[in-house]
Amino acid sequence: MNKSLITSTLLVLLFSTLAMAHSIRVDVNIQSPTVTIYAGFSKIKPIANAKVEVFAPETETPYQLGQTDINGNFAFLPNAYGEWRIKIDDEMGHVRNTKINIPKEFFTTDDSEHETDIKSISKVIKIETEEEIETSHHHSHNAITEIPIIYKAIFGLALIFGITGILYGYKANKKLKQ
Repeated sequence: MNKSLITSTLLVLLFSTLAMAHSIRVDVNIQSPTVTIYAGFSKIKPIANAKVEVFAPETETPYQLGQTDINGNFAFLPNAYGEWRIKIDDEMGHVRNTKINIPKEFFTTDDSEHETDIKSISKVIKIETEEEIETSHHHSHNAITEIPIIYKAIFGLALIFGITGILYGYKANKKLKQ
């Protein structure tokens, strides 16, 4: 086969795979005594039954194993303050490692202080990078947005026509050589 045909086909396949790749979006809600996680490809496209591993601070053994529900949600009860690691794997090639910081105030047991502390640390944290998340303030990064369906359709048609054009060009070139 012609080297340029093979090279073109491989490049089309490589770039189409990269163009269609998703990143897992993770939202974390820290509200004593629970940490709730949402995993999805976007706000409206949750990842159901994704494998979740939760690691306590300074450990390599998982603290909790489980999977997201049909709505992409998962919850756990931390037992220590510090940096917790969460690994979400949809087992189809998309993996997200996230770090969250659980402050000492999360475990306050005095009722009068507990009410104030909970209000100060109860917030939703959107995690868009691998950076450490501080619960004292909200980190905001550029969100990865869902690609509109029209662009996906145009990309699919362009891919089909491109491959067809390459094959017909190869066939015509072969016919001319005969």
